[in-house]
Amino acid sequence: MHYFGFSITWLGNSLAGSYYSWKIYKKLSIKIKVIPFIQGIFRYFIFFWFYHRLATHLAILTWAILIYFYVILFLLKLGNLLCSC
Repeated sequence: MHYFGFSITWLGNSLAGSYYSWKIYKKLSIKIKVIPFIQGIFRYFIFFWFYHRLATHLAILTWAILIYFYVILFLLKLGNLLCSC
């Protein structure tokens, strides 16, 4: 259950980070509008870093759900084998 809670926490952090990075980007983009090259680099860095984090933790969450599903399935089959005697 630890990995599941960990994944949910990081997923929330990633979403919050994406939201606040977008707000910061909007504020700063007004100030650096005169230099489109720097604005493009800044935009790429924010989107790549936060959405990469988001995708990574979504993947961790998916694997955690699958692992728990198969562990529960295995325990149910083991229980059926032990109780069928």
